[in-house]
Amino acid sequence: MTFYKKRLVTPQTKKFSFVFDDFSGGMDGKKYGGISAKNAQICFNTDGAYGAFKQGLGFDQLRENAFVSVPKAKQVQCFCMDGQDFLAVVDDQDNLAVLSLDNPTGWQTIGKTKGEAKLLPYRQNQKVVLLVYDDNGMWSWDGAQTTVISNQPVLTDVVLCHERVFGVDATDNTLLRFCTHLDPSQWTNDLGQTGYIRLDDNFGKVQKLVSFDGCVFAFGVCKIAKIQASSSPDEFFVSKLISLNGKIQKDSIQPCGDQIVFLCDDGLYAFDGTKVQQICTGLSNNFVQSQNASCFFNTKYYLSCKMEFFDGRRILCEADEHQNNVVIEYDLQNQQCKIARGVDVSCLAKSKDRLLFVSDQKVGQVSDSGCFFGLSLPKVWETAYGDFDVVAKKVLRSVQLYTLSNLVIKIFADGKQHSFCFNGKKSLQKQKLGITGHTFKICFETTSPKPFVFKPVFEIGYGG
Repeated sequence: MTFYKKRLVTPQTKKFSFVFDDFSGGMDGKKYGGISAKNAQICFNTDGAYGAFKQGLGFDQLRENAFVSVPKAKQVQCFCMDGQDFLAVVDDQDNLAVLSLDNPTGWQTIGKTKGEAKLLPYRQNQKVVLLVYDDNGMWSWDGAQTTVISNQPVLTDVVLCHERVFGVDATDNTLLRFCTHLDPSQWTNDLGQTGYIRLDDNFGKVQKLVSFDGCVFAFGVCKIAKIQASSSPDEFFVSKLISLNGKIQKDSIQPCGDQIVFLCDDGLYAFDGTKVQQICTGLSNNFVQSQNASCFFNTKYYLSCKMEFFDGRRILCEADEHQNNVVIEYDLQNQQCKIARGVDVSCLAKSKDRLLFVSDQKVGQVSDSGCFFGLSLPKVWETAYGDFDVVAKKVLRSVQLYTLSNLVIKIFADGKQHSFCFNGKKSLQKQKLGITGHTFKICFETTSPKPFVFKPVFEIGYGG
C-alpha cells in the first residue's frame, strides 16, 4: 500500500478589471469610498462628455479680418443697434471704441469714459441709441455722433425694464432711481419730483440690478428684493424674497434664460424668481473671493473666478500674481460643469455666435482648442484615493487603453507615486504595472492640445 502526502491547498489569486469608460462626471468633490470611473476629485482643462478624456475650453486670439486688428482692452462689451451688432472696447487710456461686426472695416472712438462703463441700447424716437453710464453721469451715441447729457444722476449699475432705466445711486447705494417712461434723459416727473425707490435699512447696499420676468430684482450683499410696477406709473411694489447665509459676488450675477445664476461665498446658486437652489455643490469649498466676470452663452453660464484646488500644482497664471485662475462653464440643461484652470480672465462678453474674453488686456474668443493663446493648457483628471471596494492587499497588474496623444498615468499606491508614459498611437496599447498596495489614486495627465484617451482598463489581482 502506497501512502501519499496530503497536499496543502494553495490559495487562488482572484482578479478583476476596472474600466474608466465615462469621465463625464468631472470634478464634484464628493467622496465615494471606492474609486469612481465617472467623477474626479480634481480635474481641469478636460471634457469627458463623450466618455473619453479630451480637451476642454480653449482661449484663442480674436481676429475680425485680415485688415482690422483688435486693440488692447481692459473691458469688452457687445451690443445691438437697429439690427447691427457692435463690439465695444475700453482701452488702457479709457477710450471707448466700437467696431461693427456686420461690416468690420475699422474702429471708431466714440468717447472717453471714467470708471467702469455700462452700455445700454435704448429705442427712442423710432431710433436706437447707445446710452453710456460712467462715473461722470450719462452720454449717448446714435451711430454717428456723441452727445453729453447734463444733469444726470451718477449710477453704479443700470438696467432696462418696461422702457425705463433703473439705476443704483452712486452717492447712496440703498437708493434706486428710475427715469421718466420712454425718456432716459429725464429723471423727474411732471411735478418736478425725482423718481426713486428706497429699500429699507435692513436690506443694505444694492450691488446689482437684473431685469427678469417683467420685474427688476435688486441683489444686495446677502439679500434679493423684487420690484414690481403698480397701476400708478411712478409707484412700485417692493418685496424681499431671499436672505442668504453667504455674501453674493456681484459680478457673478447673470440672467440665464429662466433663471439667474450667481456665486456666493459658499458656492454657486440658481434663482428662478421665487426660490434659490445651490448648483455644482461639489465645488462649494473651492471658491476664493475675487473680482469675477460672468456671461450667459448657448445655454451655458460662464464664470471667471478664483478657486483653490489643494493639490500643490501651479498652472500657468498661478505661478505669478493673478486675480482669477479659473473659467467655469456650467451647462444649465444637463447640469454638467467644466473647469478651465490657469487662465486669468477679467471680462466675458457674448458677441453673436462667439464668447469673448479679456486677459492681460488681450481680447480673445473661447474655443475648444485646448490652448491659451497658442500655449497648450495642462490637462488633468485625478481620482480620489480608493480601495476598489476590496479591503485586501491588491496588485495593479496592467493597463490597456487607446490614446491618440502622449499621456502620463500616475498611480499613487499607499502614498507612493509611480509614473508610466504612453506615446500617442492609433492602436490598442498595453503596459505592465506590478504595483501593490491597499489604497490607490489614479491620475491621467497630458500637455497635448487635443488629447483623446478612450477606455483605460486596469487589471487588478488580490489574494493568493
